[in-house]
Amino acid sequence: MMRFNWHFGDHDIIYPYFGLAAGYRSNNWEFTSTDPDFVSTETGNLIPFGIEATFGTRFLFTDNLGAYVELGLARAFLQVGLTGKF
Repeated sequence: MMRFNWHFGDHDIIYPYFGLAAGYRSNNWEFTSTDPDFVSTETGNLIPFGIEATFGTRFLFTDNLGAYVELGLARAFLQVGLTGKF
């Protein structure tokens, strides 16, 4: 997926942003059960196109290293991680 973030605000440590993404997405779902009468099933995407929309904030601890947290309709409702500025 191709993603674009729009950073707004003018601060040295905290950078809020909106993110939008669109592109190819492939998911496979498989469900199994211990029930002897259950038939195992697997499904995939009918249309392999995905979109995402997020709102997040990046916090810089040093000039080049920080963390981010974002909420939205994406791979997960809540995402956190490390980030770098180069």
